[in-house]
Amino acid sequence: MCTGPCSRYIRPWRPEDIPSIRDLSPELSLDSLCQRFRCGTPGIPDWYFRLIAERAPRCWNAALAFCGGRVIGWMEYGRREGASPVGDLGVLVADAYQRSGVSRELWREVVLLAREDGIRELCADIAHTNVAAMSAMASTFPGAEREYLGDGEHRFTLRLTPPEFPRCSPLR
Repeated sequence: MCTGPCSRYIRPWRPEDIPSIRDLSPELSLDSLCQRFRCGTPGIPDWYFRLIAERAPRCWNAALAFCGGRVIGWMEYGRREGASPVGDLGVLVADAYQRSGVSRELWREVVLLAREDGIRELCADIAHTNVAAMSAMASTFPGAEREYLGDGEHRFTLRLTPPEFPRCSPLR
């Protein structure tokens, strides 16, 4: 955890970030891990890293948040089947940085990445027990469509407009 003022920044994910993402596990509570991965797990599960390796960059992309050079969270999207213009959204922020604006900062970068990748809708399925995520989605995206899926799940759908101009970034 950063103590005192830290240099916080957001950038697109790179394959060499995997060890830094793994290092985030001790800064995540069991509740945070369970809400994100829908299972009881003591850390970020190995299957998740295999999924990234299989899908990135063709069907998966993310933005990472850093503080003092350490990963403190990320937001990702995974493209649905084939060349679908719909992506499923996921986010995980270290407990000490939750409710500090990290998700909002990540959102700005993820929207740019998704638009450039041809994504036109981002969907976030959130359990009603994840009060923080439900509140964040409702307040940050009041125009998002909200649908009750049953079994305590809600889907927020955010429509993206195509970019006017592609963004140039030496980081990608």
